[in-house]
Amino acid sequence: SHEFGHVLDLPDLYHPIDGLEPQNRRWVLGCWGLMAAGSWGCGDGSTRGASFGPTHFSPWSKEQLGWIQWIDVGDVFDEEFVLGPAQQSRQALLVPLDDVGAEFLVLEYRPQTGFDAGLPSSGVLMYHWDTEGARRPPRGTDGHYLFAMVEADGRTDLRLTSLNGGNRGEASDAWGLDASRVLLNNETSPGTRRHAGSAPSRVTVHSISVAGGEARVRLTTSRVPGIVDVGALPDGSHFNPYTGRLTIAGGLMPYTAFIDDTLPSRGMTVATDGMELVVGGAPEVMGDIEFGVSIEDSQGNVGTVVVPITVGEFVMTLERALTPFLDSEAVPINAGEQAILDSRGNDNGFYDIDSVFVAGRGHFGAIQADFNINEPADDVKEIKFEIETILNPGDSAAGTAFAYNWGTDRWDYVKAVRIKNQGNKVHVIRIRQNPGDYVSVSGVVRVIFRVFDQFKRNGKNPQPFRMRTDVLRAIIVTN
Repeated sequence: SHEFGHVLDLPDLYHPIDGLEPQNRRWVLGCWGLMAAGSWGCGDGSTRGASFGPTHFSPWSKEQLGWIQWIDVGDVFDEEFVLGPAQQSRQALLVPLDDVGAEFLVLEYRPQTGFDAGLPSSGVLMYHWDTEGARRPPRGTDGHYLFAMVEADGRTDLRLTSLNGGNRGEASDAWGLDASRVLLNNETSPGTRRHAGSAPSRVTVHSISVAGGEARVRLTTSRVPGIVDVGALPDGSHFNPYTGRLTIAGGLMPYTAFIDDTLPSRGMTVATDGMELVVGGAPEVMGDIEFGVSIEDSQGNVGTVVVPITVGEFVMTLERALTPFLDSEAVPINAGEQAILDSRGNDNGFYDIDSVFVAGRGHFGAIQADFNINEPADDVKEIKFEIETILNPGDSAAGTAFAYNWGTDRWDYVKAVRIKNQGNKVHVIRIRQNPGDYVSVSGVVRVIFRVFDQFKRNGKNPQPFRMRTDVLRAIIVTN
């Protein structure tokens, strides 16, 4: 049957390297195509399989004979195409990779049936057709094959001799064998870049699946870039820093993105990272919001989409809330978050939190104070602070004091205290070890006292407490 293909004027689609012996051939299409190894067998390429095939011709061979029905994809965005079995339908997708008709992706559905019953698996076969390529590129060159399999496993085993670890075809060459998402674009491997200059194409293959005796392929070839699954952003929270990613398809990378002014930005920002849209910023409005995004490709084509996101209530952690005061690796709080915390605290127009709710930790308060002393740092033997707190009846809280170390430029833990319902309580905090480290060159001593009511303490929800923000005095003991 292979030799009869020559009678029909079809050429071989395998590539002998160091002779015609099986182990010296690159099988290129392997057992998936009759004019390659379709009458030799699959798997190990070093010997001829017994009683195998013949398998069907490849789409390229059928094209030479006028035996194929092309489905010309054209300019589409995230569109699904359905393929019947190639053995009966003669169908294959023809997906242009350029504007001049030089390179294409070709996809066909080949189930294990009839003459193809001996194939390693059923599935969608994908090929790269390069009309300027060669059936047998010169060895040691960067030449590309005229018609070659795009193997789903990405190993390119079909373009290696068996002596170099190649084979004549295996199940993992086929696409759509499981329900996992398939994505091919300019940044994946295998991908959709052109052979010519490794230039990007407009093609993205979003998914390939096989079920019910047919294959389904979703893809994009659009000249105008856009967003796939535009509603897939994760939820955000009011004024909290946000990060989400969406997939860009269509057009020619590299891309740029900007907020479209037809809708308010709602505090969101956008940027691009390869073939992804990176959404950032901090949502300024709660609820189901929308903002406009424009994406421009390298050719000046601009696509505009409306991006939805659901924004929940403002949340805050104790660690992040204290980042302006303490040395921390937590994400710093932004201006909007500071404004919310201030409005829930003493609402004095700047961020010196007094008592705010912290998600998962209860209520907390903190005060910061600076003291100017008239003593040189080397003469300071001890620093003593006295701080007064007042709590609601029946409540209790934990308190922690920090002092600023001017030598290391960070806040140091000093002391933890347990605050119970004792009316007005004066807490004494002493620094006796290296106290001079806490006196600046200009004679400033800086302290923070933090109090928080632990979350669901004693099985009860935390209750707001009142902490009097009076530091009674700082006492400096000198040598």
